[in-house]
Amino acid sequence: DKLASIEEECDVLASSEGKAAEYLAELDSLRAAKEELEEKFATLEKQVQSHEENVAECKANLKKAEAKIVTLTKDKESLQAMAESAKGNISELQSERRRQLHHLSNENLQLGDELKRTKK
Repeated sequence: DKLASIEEECDVLASSEGKAAEYLAELDSLRAAKEELEEKFATLEKQVQSHEENVAECKANLKKAEAKIVTLTKDKESLQAMAESAKGNISELQSERRRQLHHLSNENLQLGDELKRTKK
C-alpha cells in the first residue's frame, strides 16, 4: 500500500515536472513577447515625439504665413489706394493738359491773326 502511494506520488511529481517545464517555456515566451512589445512601444514613443515636433513646427510656420498674409493684405490695400490716387492724378493731369492745349491753340490763333494784321 505504501509502495502504491509512493508510485502515485512519483507519477504526480513526474507529471508536475512536465507541466513545470511547459510553464517555464511559456514564461520565457511571454518574457520575449514583453520585450518585443516594449521595444515597439519605445519606437512608437519616438515617432509620437517626432510627430509632435513636426506639428509644432507646422503651427509655427502657419503663424508666420498668417502674419505674412496680414502684411501682404495691408500692402495690397495700400497699393490699391495709391493706384486709385494715381488714376485721379492722371485724370487731373489730362484735364490740365487739355486746358493748356486749348489755351495754347487759342493763343496760337491770336498770334496768327496778329501776324496777318501786321503783314497787311
